[in-house]
Amino acid sequence: MKITKYIKKHPFDAAIWGLIIIGLLIAGYFVYAVFLTDEIGVKYGQRLEGIEAVPVQTNIIDRKLSKDDEIYKVDVNIAGKIINIEVTTEGKIADALINKISNLALNTLESDVKAYYDVQLFIVGKGYPEDKTSPIIGYMKAGNNAFAWTYNKGVYSE
Repeated sequence: MKITKYIKKHPFDAAIWGLIIIGLLIAGYFVYAVFLTDEIGVKYGQRLEGIEAVPVQTNIIDRKLSKDDEIYKVDVNIAGKIINIEVTTEGKIADALINKISNLALNTLESDVKAYYDVQLFIVGKGYPEDKTSPIIGYMKAGNNAFAWTYNKGVYSE
């Protein structure tokens, strides 16, 4: 009874208090959704379902590529469904070397890995940035067996 009397006597104040309460409820929901639930804010959402079934052994990729004399250093990391392979070469980058490195990378990856993951191959000369031939970036979409290259290098495949 007291509430209805107050609302009738002070309608403007009651409307303000109503808006404040609704605003606090909405703010409370957002705080709950952002900080207290796992569903909202997941970086990759449902896109990574089944990733456990297709393991990538980055140490094997690193070891096999590092065996080549023209390769100085190899770094492999995985971000979601993308395998990033950065290869630093001993000398300048030429088409034959790009072809050789891409074939090594393709032959190192298992067929189920190539079918599930996208692969980015970054080839950088040891003298970068003074070496104007690098970096060269190749991209292979999941399910393909060929890289598409930057700087009009063409397509190199197995």
